Amino acid sequence: EDYKRIGNMFLDLFRLHEVSKIDLSGMDHVMICSVLNGVILVRHYMVKLLKSGTRIPRVELEEVGPSFDCTLRRSKFASTDLMKEALRVPPQLRPKKKKNKSTNVFGDRLGTIHMERQDLNTLTLARMKAFKRKRPISGDDEEQATKKQKTSNDSDE
Repeated sequence: EDYKRIGNMFLDLFRLHEVSKIDLSGMDHVMICSVLNGVILVRHYMVKLLKSGTRIPRVELEEVGPSFDCTLRRSKFASTDLMKEALRVPPQLRPKKKKNKSTNVFGDRLGTIHMERQDLNTLTLARMKAFKRKRPISGDDEEQATKKQKTSNDSDE
C-alpha cells in the first residue's frame, strides 16, 4: 500500500501529460522507477534506436544517470478518507462537456448552432436606395411629384 502511494507520487512528479501513442523516434530519455526487496530504484536511461530486420527498430537503453536507491524507513500517510477528500476535484475545475462541437481533418473547429427562424421582412439592413420600398402614390403625392418633375425639366432648359 505504501509503495503504491509512493509510485503515484513519482508519477505525479515526472508525468507531464498522458499520451495514447508513443513515437519511438521522438523519445530519447526514459526514467524507470521500480521496487526490489523493499528498495525503490530510480534509473535514468538514454534510448538508442538500432537497425533491425523489421520495420520497428531495436531499442537499447544506456544508463546515463542520475540514479538513486531509496528505502522506506518510516511513513505516515493520510487515512483513506482524508486522501479521497484531498484528491477530489471540485466541480468548477472539471472539464465541461463539449456539445455540438467537432473538428475536421484539418483541425478546424466546427459547431452546430440552434437558432429561431429569422423574419427577413423585419431584418434591418444598410440604408441603401436599392433596399428602399417605393411608397404607393396617392392623389396629393402625385401632384407634388409632377410639380417636381416640371420644375426640374424647366431648370434644365
